[in-house]
Amino acid sequence: MLDRFFAPLLTFATLIAGTIGFASALATYTPRNDEVLLAQGMPPEVVMLERVEIVARREQPTAQVAADTTKKATPAPESRGVRLLRARD
Repeated sequence: MLDRFFAPLLTFATLIAGTIGFASALATYTPRNDEVLLAQGMPPEVVMLERVEIVARREQPTAQVAADTTKKATPAPESRGVRLLRARD
C-alpha cells in the first residue's frame, strides 16, 4: 500500500527538483569570455603548441614467453562442480 503513494511522490519530487535546477541554471547564466569577445568583434586568442612526435616499437615475444602462453592449463569441468554426462551408445 505504501508503494502506491511513494512511487508517484518520488516521481513528482524528482520532476520538481529537475525543474528548479534547470530554472536556476538559466537564471545564473553568464556568457563565457570567448562569447563576449566574439560579440564585440574581437577574434579569440589562438595558442599554437609545439609539435610532439610519439614513437613506439612493439617488442617481439621471446621463445620462453611464447611457450608459457601456449601451455596454460585449463581446469577440468569436474573441478568446478559440473558433472558431465555422456550419451549411451
